[in-house]
Parts: sequence; structure tokens; C-alpha cells
Amino acid sequence: MGRYSKAISGAAGWARSGVDGFRGVARYAMAVLLWSAAALWIVALVVVVTAGLVGDAARSGGRTLRLKHRVSNAEHVRRRAIREAEAEVRRSQRDYDQSVAAALEHLEATCDERGRRLGTCHGVTLFERAIATPQGTVSLVGVRAEVDTAGNVAVTNRATLTRTIAGGLLAGPVGAVVGGAGFKKTKQIDTRELYLRIEAPTLSCVVPCPPDEGVQVRSFAAAVTTAASRASIEAPQRPEKIRAAHQQLALAQAARGPIEAAQRRVEEIATDADLLAGIESARSELESHRAAQSRRTAPPSAPCP
Repeated sequence: MGRYSKAISGAAGWARSGVDGFRGVARYAMAVLLWSAAALWIVALVVVVTAGLVGDAARSGGRTLRLKHRVSNAEHVRRRAIREAEAEVRRSQRDYDQSVAAALEHLEATCDERGRRLGTCHGVTLFERAIATPQGTVSLVGVRAEVDTAGNVAVTNRATLTRTIAGGLLAGPVGAVVGGAGFKKTKQIDTRELYLRIEAPTLSCVVPCPPDEGVQVRSFAAAVTTAASRASIEAPQRPEKIRAAHQQLALAQAARGPIEAAQRRVEEIATDADLLAGIESARSELESHRAAQSRRTAPPSAPCP
């Protein structure tokens, strides 16, 4: 730059020292051309330097962005693997809880002295292995249910007093007899009775029921008889069924293998050397690039005196 400045200054002095006339004008024009060429050269140099700096910055920024994406992708791969393993732990735990709950429910149902509720009829409730009556609850073993009926529907006829008097006034005593016989009022009397009788070795119960519900009451009595027969057959087998239900619950509670395997998988992924090395490598490369970029953009330090 000093050399070009000296050349421009010399050209300007040369132009000023010229004589008047054509030769002076020519020298001045030459000086202007030299000044313009120098200015254009300086502008071009500035543009080239600026473009280079911008290009370097763009390239450096693009590399920084790529390195950031590499770090993010490496971390994302590890997080996704951990999430999938944790989801497997939750699925295994849910399946385990459902299996244990089902086994526990089966055990409670097997140990229940009454069993499932099968039906009810006017205060009498039928269960799988017991029957509850107003007089108490007993086992179904040896129970009998019967339906008893009594009475019928009676129709009565009677002469009304008003019609008998009217007949006597019209025709005397004979008319009274005829009038009373011809104008009779009928009345229906329902004397039916319906009873549900429950007979057990330690209990006897009679339950009155509405006469119009004969079909329903007889159906319930038949259900009692069927359930009692089944209970009598299954009673000797209950201890073995209870033992099997306890064993099934113990097996369900001990089946924690899938949960433990999934938990180990989570720990393995969290400490996986390859995944951690990939993340660390990407971070190191990013930090190295940032450090190099900082050194390029840092101003030069002043020399020591």
C-alpha cells in the first residue's frame, strides 16, 4: 500500500509542476487516471477481503450447525432407546399386575364360603355354595326347595236388599222371592296361597309369595335344587381347588422375569459405551471447532515492550 501511495503522490506532484497548456492538461488527466485506478484497486481489494471473510463465516456457521445437529442426533438416539426400554418396563409391570389381580380374585372366589350370587326371590338369595334366608344363611349341601299352594278362587252370589223389597212391593211375598232370585250380585273371592319352602339339615324356612308369581317362584326353586346338587358334588373338591388357587397366585407373584429383564435393558442402554462415545465425540468436535473459530476472530495481542 505504501508503494502505491508514493506513486499516486508523485503523479500528483508531477501534474502540478507541469507548465500551462496542452502538456499540463495531459499531465493532470494522467494523474486523475492514476488516482481512479488506485481507488478502484483498493475497492476491489476490500470487496475480495470482505467476501472471503463472509464466505469463511458462512462455512464456519454451516459447519457449526452440522456439528450441533450431530450432537443432537446422538443424544436423541440414546433418549429414544431409553424411552422404548422404559415403555417395555411399564408394559411388563401392567401385565404382571393384571395377572396377579386375576389370580387373587380367583383365590378369593374359591375361598368364599358362599360363592357367586345366582339369584334372589322374596328375601331368599341363592349363591353358588350357600343360601341366605330370613332365618339365616346355610350351606347348599343337602338343601331342598319346594313350592306349596293352597286355596282357590271362589264366586259367590247374593240377592241385594233393594231388589228384594222392590219385588215384594210389586207382587207381594211371591214377588219378593222372585225378585230376590232374579237379581243376584256375584263376588269373586281369591283364597289362593303360594309358599316357597327351604329345607336344610340345620334350617327350615317358609316364605309367602304372591299367588300370581307361581312361575317365577317355581323357577327359583328349581335353580336352588340344581345349585344344591352341584354344591354337593363340588364340596369334596374344594380343598384341592383352594390349594391350586394359592399355587396359581404364588406363581403369578413370582413371575417378575419380564419386568427385571426390561429394567436391566434400561440400565444397559443408559450406560451403553457406544452411545455415550458417539455423543462425546460429537461434543468434542463441536467444542474444538468453536475454539478454532474463536482463535481466528480474536484480535492480535500487543507485543511486549
